[in-house]
Amino acid sequence: MAGDERFRRLNRRFRRTVAVTAGGFLGWYFLYVALSAFARGFMARPVAGHVNVAMLLGVLQFASTFVLAAAFVAYARRRLDPLAAELRAEAEERPAPGPPAPPARAPSVAPATAAPFAPRASDGRWDVRMGEAR
Repeated sequence: MAGDERFRRLNRRFRRTVAVTAGGFLGWYFLYVALSAFARGFMARPVAGHVNVAMLLGVLQFASTFVLAAAFVAYARRRLDPLAAELRAEAEERPAPGPPAPPARAPSVAPATAAPFAPRASDGRWDVRMGEAR
């Protein structure tokens, strides 16, 4: 399977998509953190009423997370999932490589043996420490 060109293509697409998505998200996040730390005057600039640039960019952080997740899902459905389903179906049809499995044996039934001790008349409770009925 690892030598199949379709599998390598699927792996490349997945890695590239994850790298671009994670890089975009982390870049955007660290830009927000850097602006909050080093550009306080810019972040404090009012946009509308009591809403300033920092608050607006903070809300956009949440919105961009959902947009990136939705974009990844759409890309995966369009480009990754059909190829993965094709490879999975082909792998399930193919027998597993390796030596043939030994024939199945009928389960053996152990002969009934007598208990090592006979229960004595007791009140029905079991003494765990002694291994005997009281």
